[in-house]
Amino acid sequence: MAGSMPSDPEILAFIDRTEAFYPADAASQPVEKQREFYNALCADFRGVRPDDISVTDDTVQSNDPDWAIPVRIYQHKDRAVSGTALLYIHGGGFVVGGLESHDDLCGLLCHETGVTIVAVDYRLAPEHVYPAQLDDVACVYDALRETYERVLAGGDSAGGCLAAALCVDAVDLKNAEAHSSNEKAEHNSETEYKSDCQIHGSYPYIRIQVFNPNP
Repeated sequence: MAGSMPSDPEILAFIDRTEAFYPADAASQPVEKQREFYNALCADFRGVRPDDISVTDDTVQSNDPDWAIPVRIYQHKDRAVSGTALLYIHGGGFVVGGLESHDDLCGLLCHETGVTIVAVDYRLAPEHVYPAQLDDVACVYDALRETYERVLAGGDSAGGCLAAALCVDAVDLKNAEAHSSNEKAEHNSETEYKSDCQIHGSYPYIRIQVFNPNP
């Protein structure tokens, strides 16, 4: 029946465990309190980071001279994939979440794939309005392109939205550059400029996009 509650005991236990961190009036609480609720929830569910992962905290300079974007870099100690990095963008409705909330997931992704994972702690709403979040993600993406041959972008929920927006912007920029180059060649080419985005892989709740700026 549509709208009926699930009956699976494990699902019900998960719902009860989650709701325990949110008071009945959580939606009306200030954003600072909502972040506290969310962070406590994530800490309770947080898994153990695999032993074969090394983790480094760093920053990437943003377009704002007064703001450096925090990032966390996960690298596999034994079987790292050379030349490839995944920019991981956390979810949270653009309002909650950060490096700690998704630390175990990023560690698991690195452990399972061998790919270097770079998590970005982008600025959150409502203190920072759009496109601050996308600007931060794009700055980290550009920095990674200077080091890695191939940069992937992925995320969950709001982070997946930012990953998709990043890929669209990258394609638009590539097409604009290609069109400009074509005009300079006195329109002597009928090349059809198409996106170089493609589905690279998938993970539960995650869609990873590849954009290769230099095919």
